Amino acid sequence: LGLSGNGRVAILTFYGDASGKANKTNVAVAGYLASASQWSRFQEKWSEMLAKEGVSFFRRSQMEPPFFGEFRENNWTKEHQVPTLHRLHTIIKNCTMRGNGQSVKNSAFSQLMPPKIKQALGGPYGWCVQACITQLAHVVGPRGDYIHYVFEAGDDGQNDINKGIEQLFANKNDREKFRIASWSFAPKTRPTALVQLQAADFLAYESFKRVDNVIGVTKRQQRFSATDLVRPSRDHLFFWQDRDIIKWINTALSHPENEWWFS
Repeated sequence: LGLSGNGRVAILTFYGDASGKANKTNVAVAGYLASASQWSRFQEKWSEMLAKEGVSFFRRSQMEPPFFGEFRENNWTKEHQVPTLHRLHTIIKNCTMRGNGQSVKNSAFSQLMPPKIKQALGGPYGWCVQACITQLAHVVGPRGDYIHYVFEAGDDGQNDINKGIEQLFANKNDREKFRIASWSFAPKTRPTALVQLQAADFLAYESFKRVDNVIGVTKRQQRFSATDLVRPSRDHLFFWQDRDIIKWINTALSHPENEWWFS
């Protein structure tokens, strides 16, 4: 489990990734929580699939028709894509404890969020990462465990993600309340890449597409790949729409200590 020195507290790891851009409909931050032994098993099985498919990494956005990058070079077809995704989804589901994805409508965040909060978080990615941390704290808090957070280095949302976590970690009470052991950034590709981040890429992509389908021009039903990937009892995906942000603001206003946010 990655136990600490006293043998009672587990240091779990959350590998996360961002999807979408601030000038699009929404952004999402999502990933998976697992123990050291689970991530080790994931790395072994995932690496076997990479070798079998003859690709350097599984980037979910490139694995859709008409296919891009290495998948186009390898002449992927829909008939090959579906069973391969299912096998990859099975590895993720068998080797992780829990998935969490948070997405926010960019226009709602820009128009409704108080300026001081936007400044403190850096942007919508910072909001999403804090929402992820808050949700995961409810999972590990009762057990006393802590979480090390790892996100993709060089991602569009890296600065916001760093700012969002740093704000919580800087406050000793928040650091303990949200069970933050540490955080870092690592590459998702290249020889030194952490393949665990590729699992996060899958959930971040589905989180973004799920929202894009809801508020996009053309409404669509939930994607088959999302249904195959997401475990209803263990994976939590949440979309912050206008009404959710307004509800959060009203709740925050009811606590005097939060008044500075709105001054």
